[in-house]
Amino acid sequence: MDRQPIRFGIVSFPVDNNQLINAIAAEVRAERAAKKMTIAELSQASRVPEATLNRYLAGKRDIPGSTLLALAGALGVEPGQILNRAALRAQGE
Repeated sequence: MDRQPIRFGIVSFPVDNNQLINAIAAEVRAERAAKKMTIAELSQASRVPEATLNRYLAGKRDIPGSTLLALAGALGVEPGQILNRAALRAQGE
């Protein structure tokens, strides 16, 4: 496993890249569910093609920073919120 230290604020901990990818995907899925948005609605609001969005949300592809910004904007949250929660989730895995 390739464990690289991830730094958020003053906290740093080792995390596997796949864990972080999956944790970010899980947080975006959780936000989408909380907002009661369909995949199609999130796709349209973020301008991310639905097939690509499905791969991101399944954790099959890393979400690029620009796409995370678009998804967070469409969900009405700050990207940092998603990343912070994902870091905590990945740390717990």
